[in-house]
Amino acid sequence: MRIDEYGERVPFTIADFDREKGTVTIIVQIVGKTTKDLAQVEEGEEILDFAGPLGTPTPLEGLKKVAVIGGGLGTAIAYPQAKKLHNLGADVTVITGFRNKDLVILEDELKKVSNKLISCNRRRFKRKSRLCYRYA
Repeated sequence: MRIDEYGERVPFTIADFDREKGTVTIIVQIVGKTTKDLAQVEEGEEILDFAGPLGTPTPLEGLKKVAVIGGGLGTAIAYPQAKKLHNLGADVTVITGFRNKDLVILEDELKKVSNKLISCNRRRFKRKSRLCYRYA
């Protein structure tokens, strides 16, 4: 993806899409100039280049019981995999992990496409600990 003719080309994961609306959803964490510029683009505005999806799709057909695991921004690619598996009729358990509650993404979406959602989030007290929550 490239925002404008002056921007660098940067790869992003497509987290979701809607063929009818002609839209794609990407999730971006602001870490540098390009992601800061991208965060300024308003919904409905255009960007210069968008290529994808690239690569070979993961074969998911025929799977009956699966665990889909994603941590942090890696949850963005876990979501479409879980969604596809759910739509194919698989029993889907999703396990996610985030550094803190402010970085949690796609929780509601994952609840809809999984039979079980387990979310582990690091909380800082006097000592480090990891808390996991299970959603039925």
